[in-house]
Amino acid sequence: MFAKLWSRSWRHMRSFAARTVNIIVDGKTLSAPENTLLIDVLRSAKIRVPTLCYNPRLKTGGHCKVCMVEDLSRPGMPVMSCRTPIKEGMSISTTNPTIKAYAETNKILTLRKHPAIPKKLPTPKHEEEKGTSPDLSSILSKYPRRKEFILPLGIAVADQFGYIGANAVEQIAAHVGEDKARVSSVLIKYKFLPSKHTKKTHIYLCTCHNCRLKSQPHLLENLHEFVGDTCEVHTMNWLGVCINGPPAAMVKVEGTSEIEYLMNIRIEDIHKYKEMTRVSLLKEVPDNLSFFPFDRLGKDHISLMSDIDVKAIADKASNTPANEIIQRIEDANLRGCGGAGFPTFMKWKTVSKAEGDKYVVCNGDEGLPCAFKDGWLLRHKNMRERVIAGMHICAKTVGSKKAYLYIRYEYRNLVSAIHETVREFKLKCQQYADIEFEVRVGAGTYIAGEETALLSSIQGDEPIPQRDRPWYVHSTESGLFGKPTVINNIETFAHVPYVLSLPLQVLKASGLPKLIGVVGDVKRPCLLEYSLDNLSLQSVINEIGAQNIENAEVGGATEPLVSRRDFSRNISFKRGDLGAVGSVVLFNKERNVKEIYGAKLDFMSDECCGQCYPCREG
Repeated sequence: MFAKLWSRSWRHMRSFAARTVNIIVDGKTLSAPENTLLIDVLRSAKIRVPTLCYNPRLKTGGHCKVCMVEDLSRPGMPVMSCRTPIKEGMSISTTNPTIKAYAETNKILTLRKHPAIPKKLPTPKHEEEKGTSPDLSSILSKYPRRKEFILPLGIAVADQFGYIGANAVEQIAAHVGEDKARVSSVLIKYKFLPSKHTKKTHIYLCTCHNCRLKSQPHLLENLHEFVGDTCEVHTMNWLGVCINGPPAAMVKVEGTSEIEYLMNIRIEDIHKYKEMTRVSLLKEVPDNLSFFPFDRLGKDHISLMSDIDVKAIADKASNTPANEIIQRIEDANLRGCGGAGFPTFMKWKTVSKAEGDKYVVCNGDEGLPCAFKDGWLLRHKNMRERVIAGMHICAKTVGSKKAYLYIRYEYRNLVSAIHETVREFKLKCQQYADIEFEVRVGAGTYIAGEETALLSSIQGDEPIPQRDRPWYVHSTESGLFGKPTVINNIETFAHVPYVLSLPLQVLKASGLPKLIGVVGDVKRPCLLEYSLDNLSLQSVINEIGAQNIENAEVGGATEPLVSRRDFSRNISFKRGDLGAVGSVVLFNKERNVKEIYGAKLDFMSDECCGQCYPCREG
């Protein structure tokens, strides 16, 4: 205790010796020593900020996340005032209703666990609905009365009414038998489920590297100016289909269950979007990328896209002992294609030995900016069929009767095509008809793509990663609904029929093809099939003919830039190599590195869950 008090006192002594700086809080200028904690400055100015865990005599923990305020340099971004030292020119708002609702939810959920607090606590207040409260009976009747349907219900309500108000939360809570505060805390985590009504049409401008590189200056400001009176304009971190015509935006209109796209947005054309006519909107975006098939590398290299008889493969797999299927997956060295490269057979083998209910989950929440291969696979019917076949073969092999395909909100227009592909597959392969298949759609949060967060989302819980929690158990032992679960991504399941269709000696001779997507300062976006055997970044750049490349981002926005002197490094699943997620962004000499890193930091500050050390401490 003495050490904690001394640490706290020493920090205060340092702040008194520091220079005085000015900050703006709710439009008022306040002065205090630099690096003083924001909460101390606010309390000195008699500005009330609620808190549960803060004690000025002890080291700040930041555990309750109730003292949230808005940092206006990053609009909509909550910061913990008890952990934020002040700097010159800082601008803070304590009145943002969304952040206040988030803090109120945290307070209620924290107090609910305290034995001295009564169990009945008020529900966090969202913006009240305007006019009469909507009747959700027609929506609620379509969904079972179970917690796992909180998110599908929220999406359905937002589709019809454009938002999810307090009354809607109450009706959903009553339907699924959960507390209002719990339902509210789940729905508020998703970006595309607003809690208040603004305008009927919402435009989400993509701010990924590819769209930024192709964008004109001040595009966002011009969108606000020209269509802001009829449409609500937002930004989003990654649209996905934008590779086919950047810069691009997603358009969501109240009363519809599909999304539409604006492609190749130019300032001179923005006035055409004012009425948001269907002439300028697309529900399907044609491919504009260059594909480099595996067989270009040699006759013994068989492309993942090559023609195979999916029905014959699925029929044969259903009559093959599970241990033989798993052995073939192991011998072919199929690894998870989402980036970690975890051996696929190990998951299948562990779950196949378990007793009782089991699940198979396909992770299609491709939220990492400039990673587009999984969405590309789902948009092509023959590859979509292989993903579906791979999931069903896996389910039959491990003894599961239920499979889930979880896709991101931005790919939701594919749902009907996926259902049709599943129907056709089961008609052709009757032995898989007993496997229940369900498509789940996310609602715009990057962290839902993390394995444990995705499973939590399907269960109706908050999409928060659990891997670093003390009680974490691998999903193959206790995954979805606490049951053994195989979870692989779209590309991995697409490989399953491919692996079972080819002789083992062919697979070992060439290695399995890995999809690598390349965007940025290139003539056209590229998707290439490579074997991860001594594949260098320089060889990728040379093959696509990119010129004057100075930096590259390999493996997503969370990875550091790779400079020209390191282009000889390999891309693989090995420790120390560049990550084989399948995403590469190239930047030429004209690009400003500070701006690139600024975009990466914007993404991480917007999407972080605040649990791990880098995001929590900075």
